[in-house]
Amino acid sequence: MKHHLTFKDDKSDKFWNIEVDETSFTVTYGKTGTKNNSTRSLSTDRSAGHTQTKTFDSEEKCLKEAKKLLNEKLKKGYVENARKPQPNPVEKWKSIVDIKDLQKSLVNAFIHLVPETPFSKLLEKVIEKTTEIEVKQETLHIKFADERKVLVASISSDRLQMVSFGELYLGDTGTFEEDLLESTSLANNEEKLPEVAISDYADWWLYHPTLKNKRKEPALCFMSHAGGNIQGPFENSVDEIFLHRLAQYLQIQELPKLETINEGGSATNFESFTLEFQKGKLELATECHGNIRSENIYCLPDQSHFVIFSIDRYEHRVFAFSPQPKETFALKEIPHQFREGEKGCKTNGNQLAILGYSNGEPVISFLEYLHQGVLTVKNTVKVNLPWKYTVSDKSAGPWTFKNDYIYMVNSVDKTCSAINFNNDTCNVFFEPDKKNDMYGEIEVGIEMVDNKIYRYTDSRVFIFDASEPETPKLLKTKKFPMEHKAFSLVMEKLGVIAFFPLRKRAVVLWDTKTDQTYDYFMGIESVMGPMVIGDELWFIMYDQKPILVCMNVISPEAPIISTFALPKLGGKTEVDDWFQINGFCANSTDIFIFLSNNGYIHTKRPRKIP
Repeated sequence: MKHHLTFKDDKSDKFWNIEVDETSFTVTYGKTGTKNNSTRSLSTDRSAGHTQTKTFDSEEKCLKEAKKLLNEKLKKGYVENARKPQPNPVEKWKSIVDIKDLQKSLVNAFIHLVPETPFSKLLEKVIEKTTEIEVKQETLHIKFADERKVLVASISSDRLQMVSFGELYLGDTGTFEEDLLESTSLANNEEKLPEVAISDYADWWLYHPTLKNKRKEPALCFMSHAGGNIQGPFENSVDEIFLHRLAQYLQIQELPKLETINEGGSATNFESFTLEFQKGKLELATECHGNIRSENIYCLPDQSHFVIFSIDRYEHRVFAFSPQPKETFALKEIPHQFREGEKGCKTNGNQLAILGYSNGEPVISFLEYLHQGVLTVKNTVKVNLPWKYTVSDKSAGPWTFKNDYIYMVNSVDKTCSAINFNNDTCNVFFEPDKKNDMYGEIEVGIEMVDNKIYRYTDSRVFIFDASEPETPKLLKTKKFPMEHKAFSLVMEKLGVIAFFPLRKRAVVLWDTKTDQTYDYFMGIESVMGPMVIGDELWFIMYDQKPILVCMNVISPEAPIISTFALPKLGGKTEVDDWFQINGFCANSTDIFIFLSNNGYIHTKRPRKIP
């Protein structure tokens, strides 16, 4: 049984086809000329241009239901199409045996989706990894080398439409929740909510409700399940972005960059500038057996010197800023516990503090900067949290400090405490309860801006009012999931927290004055050595190669971003060059990138960022 119906009036021009095959039938419907098809369950699909299949226990039930649907369409004014049905394209795909012929046919069948370079070339790279296909009713299952997941494509005449790859789907899978738009630039758009264009595993690509790309189509923007502001919008079509993500999952190298749209509607790319770097080696007063780590580098308050914590065990060395930095001072036997990703030194004005362990007990050493790179230990505070468990469980969690108080999380029982380091008192100001059950959450970090504490786990942020420093009060929690190895730093002058969540976003800026968040460098996961210089945020980022980035964050919503190319660092590949880098440090005049074996490259900081 096959029927081909059409419906046309002043407002619509639609088609509806049904074909019965024993115990199942397939319905295709949409607007005449629709190219987007996808395979979904009949009960949940409401979008145009789709293919749907439903299976029954018997041929009798299948035919009965098919006739019922057909009669409903005829009653609504659909008419039988008198034209002869086109030859079934499914048979064509079943007949292709040679892999070269198959790959060529696949490129020809998909090229209508991405006809322009560089994405047409990317399509060829993707198809080159094809090994075989399997035809299942009206869909093609395309298999790739070294990959279990298959690309599902719907078949229409001599063309194919990409539908899904693993958990990458064209269209909405029903997982997007509108409350995720809270605190984004789309939060106040009540006229029209964005629709899901692509479901990207746990994330989404949305059609922007108002902006269009250069093709006059709704522009796409990216929304992460981890929260934050939307990324984009982008000039690229939905098919270009789907192909781009597919290529990333297939680990194809040298991908074309997605183009973002500014409010004027034109494509925007960050221009890369060139700096002249010179190689050198740190001049150490005594031999060093440790390694420099990006998290343990700090520029001292007057910016004349920088300190590298734990360059050797419990040894912290100070260097003068110059094209050939020399060690000028060393602090020894000061306990320091390295926490991966977290900055090794906490600061508050001219105060410096580091966490370490002495006889199995956590202690915090407060350092005083005297002059010309000289540091001294002002006092040492024992962390006297009310431990509920054994001494071996005394693993201090994330912490920060301001004025006379240390604010620390107990990673075991999830409590938060305020420790007054002048009178050695401790007050627990937060304990999980039924309303705020924290079972399974992983502690990530804690920061303080003005009189507010931001304590964040891998799933949300707890915001406290610390106007009364000994007894901060919980104001609210906010969904803000991120990678458990994420880290952060505060741009205190601007009231901004910079998060480096290591998950499809290099940087998220949280404007604490407006409670808005803004994502930057979507898809980038590797960031090293972030450092604040005035209103600027500097760091090294891996974007197919290591690059130096400067973000002027006077406006978190629209920072001025400049990137600087780095020279070859001696690795065989650009990936190897990334792993040559151990750290980064800069002040108002100099920039250092530290390499293995105490080497570095140096350049003068631009007086005016281009």
